Amino acid sequence: MFIKKLYGCLTNEDIYFQSNFIFEQNFNDALKIANKLIIKYSKNSECYFLRGDLFLSNNKYTEAINDYDMGIKINKNNAIYFYTRGSALIETSKFLEAVDDFQIIIESKYLINRQYILSSAYTFRIIAYCCIGKWEKIHTDIDFVNENFITYLYPIKNKIDKKRLEECINNHIRLE
Repeated sequence: MFIKKLYGCLTNEDIYFQSNFIFEQNFNDALKIANKLIIKYSKNSECYFLRGDLFLSNNKYTEAINDYDMGIKINKNNAIYFYTRGSALIETSKFLEAVDDFQIIIESKYLINRQYILSSAYTFRIIAYCCIGKWEKIHTDIDFVNENFITYLYPIKNKIDKKRLEECINNHIRLE
């Protein structure tokens, strides 16, 4: 099935559609497949992105970031690469670097998939700002996010002052 494709020509679409197969495997088997893809298609950013997602889904954030770095080095035009790397950077408490990735998505109008994740980029930039205590910066971003964005905070609740965030949001709403 998928293993046979390793020896043929793979397009980005092939990698994307077969990624479900990889994620259904146990981590070690999936990692072997992803490694084979990278060996055979080392110039294809999607292979690094796929393995990065595999690492991310198994809480191996440093490895995920390294693969996202490689994918971005090959292809700087996909907003999802910056978004996913930014999310992993938040998990490793590298908040300023995460802000930079979300900033790239927000500022660049020419990235592939930008519109799909723009609101989420604002959301995660707010999260990164909260984690480093830059409360004054979140006000400009709040207008661009889904009103339920606080639900994104649950996984990192121990890294931010949720009460302070709620005060900022309430003050923002009163200012309108």
